[in-house]
Amino acid sequence: MVAGQDRCVPRRESRSIGGDGQSLPARGGFRAIAVIILTALMLSGCVHAGAGGACCEGAERYPRWMINAYEPVAPVLGSAFGQVVLRRGLLATKTDALQSIESRLRPLDILVVSSKGRLTGNLIPGLFSHTVVYVGSESQLKAMGVWNDPAVRRHHAAIRAGKVMIESDHRGVHLTTAAVALDTDRVAVFRPRVGQQKRIAALLISHVGTPYDFVFDNGNTDELYCAELIDHAMPDIGLPSREIYGRRMFLPDDAIAAGTGGRIRATPVLYVRATPSGWEDAGTAELNRDLAATWRR
Repeated sequence: MVAGQDRCVPRRESRSIGGDGQSLPARGGFRAIAVIILTALMLSGCVHAGAGGACCEGAERYPRWMINAYEPVAPVLGSAFGQVVLRRGLLATKTDALQSIESRLRPLDILVVSSKGRLTGNLIPGLFSHTVVYVGSESQLKAMGVWNDPAVRRHHAAIRAGKVMIESDHRGVHLTTAAVALDTDRVAVFRPRVGQQKRIAALLISHVGTPYDFVFDNGNTDELYCAELIDHAMPDIGLPSREIYGRRMFLPDDAIAAGTGGRIRATPVLYVRATPSGWEDAGTAELNRDLAATWRR
């Protein structure tokens, strides 16, 4: 798999290439490696873009030699790829759409996003590429009885400043704002049917600072990518995983298909998609159609 935000694709709007703020040319030999692998990834992705089957058949879009070349330098290239923004998300300027989405969110809701304006949103197989969790506002966290938990207390200022979402991207696990999380083209929201919400909220926030898993390995929880963070905090949801390139991992499209099909403990809440000229709350049936169309190509 190719790392990134997601998206698990990163959310930063920077166009700098290095994870430490340096540009890629400053990294000498990595520049040539990055260009070669990125070009090969893009070409291979075009050739193997779809398997003509159901979600998520044919997810191994890239030849194994390419993955083997990528993994030793995954943190460098993953950070580089994750920071390439081709355009803003189509929802980003739709104020009424953002307000509609935010008004319907409840603590621990899972947002699965599709951002084709980001490089990583095109490298990760499928329609959706990243997952984010709405942890809740100050008043909601107080109502849950978790506001004064030690794990939450150290982040009071950030939450009060609007950082009510949690995600894992190339920067690791961090809190972010709804505006950043929804700088995307489409979003599907699922509501977990799980207990112990107070414990889960505290556990999620306690992971702020956990490094990002650039090789998408579910067997290593010392580092977490976006969906892996959710499974770690809420395993009772039962997110589906599959073996890809010799390891178990989660694909956002798999989670969507399982959620709309009633195979996980999470209920579809909304599906909003945008175009350059507008947006719509399209509903679950359209979500399934869009997902199926992606994997038929």
